[in-house]
Amino acid sequence: MIAITKLSKNYGKKTLFENISLSINSGEKIGLIGPNGSGKSTFFSLLLGEIEPSAGEVRVNKNTHIGYLPQEASFKSEQAVLAELLEGDSRIIRLKEEKEELEAKGAAGAKHYGEVLHQLETLGFFELEHKAKKILMGLGFKEKEFARPIKELSGGWQMRVLLAKLLACRYDLLLLDEPTNYLDLNAALWLKDFLAGFRGTFLMISHDKAFLTEVTNYTLILERGSFFKVRGNYEHYEEIRKERHIFLEKQFKEQEKKREQLGHFVARFHAQPNKAAAVRAKRTALERLEKEAVVLPPDPGESIRNFRFPAARRGGYQVMRLEKTCKSYGEVRVYQGLDFEITQGEKAVLAGENGEASLRS
Repeated sequence: MIAITKLSKNYGKKTLFENISLSINSGEKIGLIGPNGSGKSTFFSLLLGEIEPSAGEVRVNKNTHIGYLPQEASFKSEQAVLAELLEGDSRIIRLKEEKEELEAKGAAGAKHYGEVLHQLETLGFFELEHKAKKILMGLGFKEKEFARPIKELSGGWQMRVLLAKLLACRYDLLLLDEPTNYLDLNAALWLKDFLAGFRGTFLMISHDKAFLTEVTNYTLILERGSFFKVRGNYEHYEEIRKERHIFLEKQFKEQEKKREQLGHFVARFHAQPNKAAAVRAKRTALERLEKEAVVLPPDPGESIRNFRFPAARRGGYQVMRLEKTCKSYGEVRVYQGLDFEITQGEKAVLAGENGEASLRS
C-alpha cells in the first residue's frame, strides 16, 4: 500500500528521522507512538505528500484513497451534520455527478450507467445513510442534532463530524492523529469497539496505551530518529521492550566489567617494557570495545518515577463543599440544587457527556 525508502526529514540542523525504510500493508492496524515533538505528525504530512522529505521517497500505490484526521482542524462547511456525511468522499461525489448526468441524458439503461452504480455500491453509497446515523450516534450525537448546521457546533463537535465522515466512507487507509482528543468517555469506548472490529487499514497516533492495546495489531515506534515496527499491539510491544532492556542491561554490565579489567591491566603494566605487547593488545581491545559499545536506551518511566509534587500545607478535613448550588447560562439551566463534597484522601473523577455538565464522584 505504502513503501517508504531511505526517508529522512530535517528542519535546519534538527534531524527528526533519518534513513527510514518500512512499509504499510493492507489490513494492518498500526499504533504510532513516540515522545512529543519526535515527528509523528510530520510523518503523517510526508505520507500525505503535504511536505517534501529531505531525502528518500514515499511511494503510495495507485488508487490508494487516504482519509486523514488531523489533531486540530478548522472544519468549514455550510452543511448540516448528517448532510455532510451523506455527501460522501471525493470518489462518491464524482460518481453521483456522473450518475446524474447520465440520467439527464436518458442513458440510465446504458452499460456505463450500470458500471457507475456498481462502483457506488462498492463504495457503500447505498447503505451510507444507515451507517452514517449509526456512527454519529456512537460518537455522541442525538438524532435531533443531525439537521444542525456544522458551523454552529463547537470545535470539538466539528472534529467529531469529521471523524464520523472518515469512518462512514470506505477509505483504503485512515491516518488518525489523536482521534480520542475531543471524545468523552462513552464516545471513546464506542470508537474503541468500532476500530477493534474495523476490517480496513489505519495508522493512528495516540498516547492512550490501553486504547492502542485494544485496537491495533502492529506498533510503530519513533524513537531517537529511528522507526521500529513490531507485530502485535502496544501491550505486546511493552513485553518485548522490557525483555530487550533486560538483555541490554546484562550486556552492558558484562561490557563495563571487561572495560574495567582492560583498563586496570593497561594502568598497571603500561610502564613495564616486558609487558609492552600485551599492553598494546589490551589498548586495541579497549578501542574496539568503545566502537562496539552497548548503549542502554533511556527508560521512559524514569521521569515519572522521579516526579514528586512539592510539599504543601495540609488543609482541613473538608477540601470542598457545594450546597444547593445552581448555575444557568441564559435560559439554559445547568445545575439546580447540587450538593457535593470532597474530603481529605478522596480521589474523585468528573465524568459525563460533553455539554451535559453531569457531575458524579
